[in-house]
Amino acid sequence: MSWFIPFILASSALILLLVWYSFRQREKKLIRSLHTLLEEAKNGQLTIHKFQEGDYASLENDFYNYLKQSELSAEMLQEQKQVIQTLISDISHQCVTPIANILLYAQLLEEKQTVPPAEIRLISQQSQKLDFLIQSLVKMSRLESGTIAPVTKQQPITPLLHSLALQFQSKADAKEIRLAIDPTSALAKYDLKWTSEALANILDNAIKYSPNGSQIELSAESYQLFTKIEVKDQGIGISEAEIPHIFQRFYRSAEAAEQAGVGVGLYLARQIVEAQGGYIKVTSQVGAGSTFALYLPNEIYQD
Repeated sequence: MSWFIPFILASSALILLLVWYSFRQREKKLIRSLHTLLEEAKNGQLTIHKFQEGDYASLENDFYNYLKQSELSAEMLQEQKQVIQTLISDISHQCVTPIANILLYAQLLEEKQTVPPAEIRLISQQSQKLDFLIQSLVKMSRLESGTIAPVTKQQPITPLLHSLALQFQSKADAKEIRLAIDPTSALAKYDLKWTSEALANILDNAIKYSPNGSQIELSAESYQLFTKIEVKDQGIGISEAEIPHIFQRFYRSAEAAEQAGVGVGLYLARQIVEAQGGYIKVTSQVGAGSTFALYLPNEIYQD
């Protein structure tokens, strides 16, 4: 009987080995199946697999159902975006002629002087505000849907800053604000038209919320991966609690309520910069001004 105990031990070890091997095989099969489901979900080709009863099959089935619901949710979200984009495009198309007519009639009234100038200016200002809102909605819709994509190339920053300063010089002069451009040889990979629009929205706010006689600095500095463009003002500043919200659509702080605006400029600026592979950072102190920093990729980062 001396051989019996070793035989039992060897048999037990063999059984444990077989159980462990079976477990590992089922585990590998489950992992392969889950990987297959993930790949199919990423490629938009999620299909029903033949599931069997058991804990592993239950997990696999639950995972499939989760991915399927996520896929359906993404499809519904895309359809909703398309409906909204179509609606905005239709509304904007229908509004172009009425807004143009209102502006024309306001100009005619001003020439005839049959209405007090103050009322005419109000008609013109509100019409321009409506036109700006419609155009902004169209841009937001097209950027979000990918209909419009920035075309970037490596180019210097200095011409961009000088063009921006020239564009806003008269508005700055009206408040005796000095636009200072720091000399720079910085380069970045960006779309000139869209980046100009993003910076214009930021500079417009800087002038709007800065006191008379103050200064706004425009500068740029290159790093290894990104080039930073800064717009630094001496305005009313932004509280720390509000900074996470200022890039939301139609967000307007209580301090900004007295100034004209619709709350889409900063949202558009962020969308434009992110569409180029960049990002925006804000540092601010209430009563001491704000600094908006746009980080645009360099050529080396894009390649």
